[in-house]
Amino acid sequence: VDRNIQIGPMESFGSGVMGIAGANDANNAAIPLAFDASKILLMNGNVGIGTSSPPRPLVIERNESVALATQLLLSNPTGGPYSAGIAFQAAAELSPSYAPKAGIVLEREFSNGVGSLKFFNRASPDTTGFQAADERMRITSSGNVGINKSNPTSRLAVVGLPTSSTGLTSGDIWYDTAAGNVLKIVP
Repeated sequence: VDRNIQIGPMESFGSGVMGIAGANDANNAAIPLAFDASKILLMNGNVGIGTSSPPRPLVIERNESVALATQLLLSNPTGGPYSAGIAFQAAAELSPSYAPKAGIVLEREFSNGVGSLKFFNRASPDTTGFQAADERMRITSSGNVGINKSNPTSRLAVVGLPTSSTGLTSGDIWYDTAAGNVLKIVP
């Protein structure tokens, strides 16, 4: 495949922006990549956005004295019951055959992006990524929290608590059905 790469000022990306653009002559498709060199730095293999000395592979820094300031936005602007999230993979190698085993996803359930924040963690040692059945915790838009429960109707709903203190250690929580369904903490 014949490819041309251009490096230099790219006026089409905006004033003062250095860009890299590639075009595939076989189908004449342009694939632009632009960055503002004063905002993004590549230092010794690390990427710094807003910092000139990133100590980790990706550092996003923004000095902003505002409550609830965010440095990263994950967005899926498609309408309907869609989601935006982040996936985690700790496989020995990054390969298409190893899919992410965990993730945190905001799933849109109502208009204007309102939905539940879901936490996934797949326990199976296969190469399949996390799926809906691997949901371990959910925080609904109304503030209800479900652990191993996807539709919590109270502030805290936990499925799977032990019904005996046998084998538990100090600080563990268990569900005492003999005492009238009471949550207890092992002393």
